Amino acid sequence: MKLRPDQGTIIMTMRPLLGRLVIGTLIRAEDFLNDTIRALFNPLPAEISAGNPLGSIADTHWLIPRLGEALFHLMTLGYIVPRLWHQGATFKFEWFAVTERGHQWALSTEPIPEDPTGYMRTFDQLVPKADRGIRQYVNEAVLTYDRGTVFASAVMIGAASEKAVYLLADALHRALKDPNEKKKLEEAIERARLPAILNCIENNLYRAEKTKVMPYRVYEGATRYLAAFEEAIRVQRNTAVHPREGNVRADAVRLVLATFPFACRKAYHLTAWLKKHAI
Repeated sequence: MKLRPDQGTIIMTMRPLLGRLVIGTLIRAEDFLNDTIRALFNPLPAEISAGNPLGSIADTHWLIPRLGEALFHLMTLGYIVPRLWHQGATFKFEWFAVTERGHQWALSTEPIPEDPTGYMRTFDQLVPKADRGIRQYVNEAVLTYDRGTVFASAVMIGAASEKAVYLLADALHRALKDPNEKKKLEEAIERARLPAILNCIENNLYRAEKTKVMPYRVYEGATRYLAAFEEAIRVQRNTAVHPREGNVRADAVRLVLATFPFACRKAYHLTAWLKKHAI
């Protein structure tokens, strides 16, 4: 077999298969892995039987540990749970059920940080001309998330969000015609007051759209994506690095990572428009 899919590719293949399952209904792990193998390879290599793909390959085959890693990775994320055997309260890993959280994940379409390579491929497609620093922050954010170091991931994606906000703020500062608004934004930038910067950006973009200076197709979604940046920065500053907090939830970081590529794309669209228009 020439093609050897990595863990991220296997997880991406498992994702739609999980989406077909009913929450809480038990499924045999062997059946699920057989479906995964069939979905991974089309057509199946000669050494794998279509009737029972998993059973047709030896325990020493390179695919066995990769399938196991992917399946247990989904368990550690809480997307699937092994069957609980009430006698002795032990788990039976031959069977598992999809959780509500796992079902929501399986039906979503955003890039997944559990697949760093695929995530970065999607990011590059959405933001093909991303600042080198932003891209490096994002890349390290998904790598550290995949390794379970969510503190580091929160800091990296927060830094990427900050840089994207500053790039947008600089473009807005040059585009502003109102001297008072220009001064207000300039002071916020000089003092590195990110909440004030985000507030200035949101208010001026809203004003520009309402006065028909900025087309709605350019403005559309701006408030939502600015809120995504604000959340990323909040998780980074208040939760990850604040000495009184120091408690980062993996699901909070994952949510930030899932929305960042789209927020970054919107920031670049707005930046490009502001560089050519005064408001």
